[in-house]
Amino acid sequence: MNFVDYTSLNIVIEYIQNYKSSIEKKYPELSKQTIEIETDNENVLPKTEPMVTVIPEEIDSIHCVRILVNINYSGVTGNLNNRFNKEELFALLSHEIGHVVASINGKASSDNAEEVYADNCAFELGLGAPMIEAIKKMKEDYNYSPNSYFNSLPGLNKYSTGEMDKRIVELEKLTTITDATM
Repeated sequence: MNFVDYTSLNIVIEYIQNYKSSIEKKYPELSKQTIEIETDNENVLPKTEPMVTVIPEEIDSIHCVRILVNINYSGVTGNLNNRFNKEELFALLSHEIGHVVASINGKASSDNAEEVYADNCAFELGLGAPMIEAIKKMKEDYNYSPNSYFNSLPGLNKYSTGEMDKRIVELEKLTTITDATM
């Protein structure tokens, strides 16, 4: 797996340093994948979306995907860097990697199942609790700005607050199971 960082953001550099080897071990299917992480300089994303994965339709023939980090993110209480703490940003990046894994493994879908799958990738990298907190913050931001980009896409309602609640419940179940086995 090859990460290409076009952001020069300290959080992305630190994420790659801290998680690249764990991702390679847990997800060997990513071995031929190039993941480009870049800032959303073209303002593709609205200010209410922290980051998104852009996956080509032909993922088998194009081994390069992009994760766009929205440095213009504007939540209820501030921008990307002061809205989410470091672990939450790591969880969000891991979640986006989860979308790549979902696509490669044929788990991509237009419903909340893919979001839960991607959340589980963050959990498997030890970022379950920060992922829960990040979802709660996104839910709060969604309530503040219901005209979210993803709600404008046909057939996608996965960013409704009810769907976010379901994602939180699934992650809390995993956390409870893990805590019980320790």
